[in-house]
Amino acid sequence: MEETIRVVIKKPYQPAYEDNIKNDLHTFYKIINCDLIEMCSLPIDRDISMIIDDNGKMFGRAGNFIVPEFRDCILGTCIFSATDESGDNISLTDKQVKTINDYLKDYELHNGEDIYFHSQELIEKAVKKMRESEVEL
Repeated sequence: MEETIRVVIKKPYQPAYEDNIKNDLHTFYKIINCDLIEMCSLPIDRDISMIIDDNGKMFGRAGNFIVPEFRDCILGTCIFSATDESGDNISLTDKQVKTINDYLKDYELHNGEDIYFHSQELIEKAVKKMRESEVEL
């Protein structure tokens, strides 16, 4: 297992940034600032994991970005890492960083977009954008 890994960190209403962080749960919890994390795949690349606050909705975390494939929103800080065939976190490649940044450019929430009062509208807008990009392919 890699001791430090290259990740992308995305906080609500802020630009995503790359960082090299210690590859352990304590570090993930500290960055996300939560008590329970969940790890799920980015829908467009199953080798990229999103490490998120599992209780983000329960604690009213700020909206971060829409995941139109799930018709949902990621709340609070998200750490993106790559995963190997065993499911262990590993460093992102340049290509994966670009994939993440392109995805966020399309679906991140901007200051003033409130997921709690406009969730359906924001999700539908993101789903429409996703479908339009699929047609372009």
